[in-house]
Amino acid sequence: MDDTLPLGIRAWFARIGADVFDADEIETAADIAKHRPDSDRLASADQVAELLDLEYEDRQRLKFFTIGAVDMTKRQRANARKQRKREQDRMKKEARRRERGAPNREQYLAGSLSQTRPWDREGISRRQWERRRHVASGSSPHTLIGSEQPATSGLGAAESGRANTVPEVR
Repeated sequence: MDDTLPLGIRAWFARIGADVFDADEIETAADIAKHRPDSDRLASADQVAELLDLEYEDRQRLKFFTIGAVDMTKRQRANARKQRKREQDRMKKEARRRERGAPNREQYLAGSLSQTRPWDREGISRRQWERRRHVASGSSPHTLIGSEQPATSGLGAAESGRANTVPEVR
């Protein structure tokens, strides 16, 4: 069998995992690789993690993403990855909102009517304060918009000469 594979494994571990794995662990992994029959399949990510006793925190720090972790299942690692992605996307979206000048939650609430409660300073109810605000601005809170306007000439039915009658059907 070719001895370059174990030497390659030793070099890789020495370069990447020297601060996590000691020399005996590196030697054990190299020996296992050296004595593995050619007919055997490669070990799974979780099997390699078990051989190395690699925990998730060390796996992330060292960026060993092709090796599993002894303290998390494959499903748990996938869920953790999805959660990190959601958080990163949320932070990017929030940064874009800030760039456009949108206030954060605290700023928004500080200026909201529910927090400032100007009607309390005037000693009236919120509803009364809202009505006065609409009157002062010249708009009615009950203004009809567009197609909701009645289709009459402005005269009531009795004034226009038309009583409340039902058209005759022939």
